[in-house]
Amino acid sequence: MMFANDIIKGGVDTNQIQFYNFEDLDILSIGDIYQIHTHIKKGLINDKMNYIFLDEVQNIKDFQLLVDSLYIKPNVDIYITGSNAYMLSGELATLLTGRYVEINLLPLQFAEYYNFISSKSPNLSKNEILANYIHFGGIPEYVKQLSISEKQADLFAHSILKTIIEKDIFKRLNITNKHDFNKILDFILDSVGSYVSPRSISDTLRSNGTIVDKQTVAKYLDALCEAYLIYKVPRFEIKGKGLLQTLNKYYIVDPCFAKVRLKKSIIKDRSHWLGNMVYLELFRRNKEVFIGKRNNLEVDFVVIDYNDYTSYYQVAWTTENPGTLERELASLRAIKDSTPKYLITTDIDFNPVYDGIRKLNVIDWLLSHNPNNTL
Repeated sequence: MMFANDIIKGGVDTNQIQFYNFEDLDILSIGDIYQIHTHIKKGLINDKMNYIFLDEVQNIKDFQLLVDSLYIKPNVDIYITGSNAYMLSGELATLLTGRYVEINLLPLQFAEYYNFISSKSPNLSKNEILANYIHFGGIPEYVKQLSISEKQADLFAHSILKTIIEKDIFKRLNITNKHDFNKILDFILDSVGSYVSPRSISDTLRSNGTIVDKQTVAKYLDALCEAYLIYKVPRFEIKGKGLLQTLNKYYIVDPCFAKVRLKKSIIKDRSHWLGNMVYLELFRRNKEVFIGKRNNLEVDFVVIDYNDYTSYYQVAWTTENPGTLERELASLRAIKDSTPKYLITTDIDFNPVYDGIRKLNVIDWLLSHNPNNTL
């Protein structure tokens, strides 16, 4: 609806827009795909572009035939949304023969969250808002529920997480061994930003009395990624310019899910969750994000932007200790080229530069990107 309103603000007349929510029984009562197709055609403006929005389209049997038929009309721009359980990327490509652009929506980025919170609570400092964002995340409804109570917000997050697991994973993939799956999910949520592999997870679970083979672990990890609950970040050999097949890191789409699932504060592991936040921001802004490796040194993130330029990022909560600063700089210093290199921390020290490596305050870096230009 926000996007439709944005189109109207851009000069499109309201009669050029048709919006159908197929969770509404009044809309479903129009009939099958042929009757819906006829209904939409009657509302088209012949000499203008028409914008058709089909919400929760998976509720219509054979919806792909309807979408394909509308797609081939020269004066129709069509947008569809639906549950992950029916519209995961690979399945959508099969249904719609690849003729679509996929837009993935993430929770609020910090700049959006900051604008909202600072308007509601002007007395909160930037550091307090950052701490809340790292702890509670940026799912809009969760943030709204927090104004009622944290307990209410946690109940909402738990219900969303349960829906994702039950509908988008268990039901879609017909997973019956829910106990083992939940063990793996808990392991990943408790290991955010750490190196793991299906074998290492299998071995760790075995040592704790749960036997799950690495193939099953890999299947479950793929399912979590396909449901957009976690993101797999592979390792990139900086010197060899190629992907490494062993050990990846996983980041979660929003920390509130770990908070309600693990029932413990994530503040104690704040450096990893800072890394989770930075990863998601880099993911929003760039084409590809990897974990970097050069010899025995690790670089937190190797980033390739939409112009195919590379940059490197190291993340640390603080480098006020000189030894910590030298350790964090070492990985970037080992890269002997002119590629932009950044060290992101919560420190406030006016963005110093060390041998070409620019140190940035994370809040300044997060607020430097205009969220209105991300799409």
